[in-house]
Amino acid sequence: MKKLLLLISVYFMVNFSESCDAQQWARVYGGDSYDIANSIQQTTDGGYIVAGYTSSFGAGNDDAWVLKLNSSGDVIWQKTYGGSGYDYAYSIQQTTDGGYIVAGKLYFGSGANDFWVLKLNSRGDVDEILQSWQKTYGGSNYDSDDYAYSIQQTTDGGYIVAGQTYSFGAGNGDAWVLKLNSSGDVIWQKTYGGSNYDSAYSIQQTTDGGYIVAGIYSFWAGNDGTWVLKLNSSGDVIWQKTYGGSGYDYAYSIQQTTDGGYIVAGNTYSFGADDYDIWVLKLDSNGEIQDPDCTIIDISDAQISDTIALVENTEVIGLTSSATITNTSSTSHNTWAEIQQICFYDGDRDEDGIVNSVDNCPDDYNPNQEDIDSDGVGDACDNCPTVANPNQEDTRPPGGNNCGDACDCEGNFDHDGDVDTTDAIKFKKDFGRRDCTSLKPCNGDFNCDGDVDVSDVIIFKKDYGRRNCPTCAGGPWCSY
Repeated sequence: MKKLLLLISVYFMVNFSESCDAQQWARVYGGDSYDIANSIQQTTDGGYIVAGYTSSFGAGNDDAWVLKLNSSGDVIWQKTYGGSGYDYAYSIQQTTDGGYIVAGKLYFGSGANDFWVLKLNSRGDVDEILQSWQKTYGGSNYDSDDYAYSIQQTTDGGYIVAGQTYSFGAGNGDAWVLKLNSSGDVIWQKTYGGSNYDSAYSIQQTTDGGYIVAGIYSFWAGNDGTWVLKLNSSGDVIWQKTYGGSGYDYAYSIQQTTDGGYIVAGNTYSFGADDYDIWVLKLDSNGEIQDPDCTIIDISDAQISDTIALVENTEVIGLTSSATITNTSSTSHNTWAEIQQICFYDGDRDEDGIVNSVDNCPDDYNPNQEDIDSDGVGDACDNCPTVANPNQEDTRPPGGNNCGDACDCEGNFDHDGDVDTTDAIKFKKDFGRRDCTSLKPCNGDFNCDGDVDVSDVIIFKKDYGRRNCPTCAGGPWCSY
């Protein structure tokens, strides 16, 4: 018999300085079979909402299971949702109306397993009168599975859902993201992936109205890599990057941080003490770690496809379950995990021993930190006009690119002003060429040595993600 175990410590602060005794408890919730919790969140009443699946209760083999607890861990209500198959809840969040949004997978829908989203009221009921609903999203093939792993309510009152699909996309499993309105209708839906196994496990709306996604990507430089994509509000890719080594590296959770960057958590087989280890990455707003010796970051070139999922209303009934609640006496133990630092950047770009605003900008370009391009940061790129400026130094080798600006964007092959996924595809296509000449130029031979090799990758990665490049930038400019 395996049961769901929750260990929770709740701390209350009084007058911001005096603390009262903390509520600390450990309890088991379950029946006579297998019970799993996948997601938990504190609710506005100080209690908790838990979601997972159970084989102890419900209508079928495994059913989605949701429990509402008070602050002491007592059950206020508990319900299962599902049919005769294997139905799971992977993510839950309280909504602004006091209800809950749940994402998972349902065995009966358009295919074998479909994305499943349930909007519950505050009592866990699915009641259309109270604007609750339940729907599946999937393909038409019986042998194609789709799994929803993460959901969040968005600022417009709708929802963003992320997971994996075998019904659509470019390969053997692609990341799938759907934007829903408050009624569960699809606003847009897209897949992201290559020819191998790709998946999204975590999604969050960002402060700019877009989204940050984390998961895994089977890419050309190694095995399965940690994968992070920054999307705009329409689901278009702003940037996408992979992180990892020669082994298998996964990301399961991501959040935007107060400095505008991101914190990512998962596990790694490429680094660490032995076998799989936890790994955590702190990224800047462009997905970078500004450590010049950091070699774990690569550019992914996932294909993006619009999808047309079949959307079906489901009619599962929330059944009251009767889990046995047992107080436990688990003991906490200190651990001594080995910590391996892979990449590190403390922000001291000018190496004066002080991390301050001057580090945003090399002093030989823009010492006054004037924000000319209005991106909110006074940096070296504020010294660069968006049109050619013959009076400035032309820094491109050799002989320049006939565009006199000090901040040309290398890699803007299509001359659209951005170094983006389109340019990455062109660069990857020519990667490995050894026959670059003036008559037969290559996309990406930045050092003009006739080869597109690893040294050019380093140069391309430096400018990847840049916007507002001069339209004359990008080459080819080698005279050989």
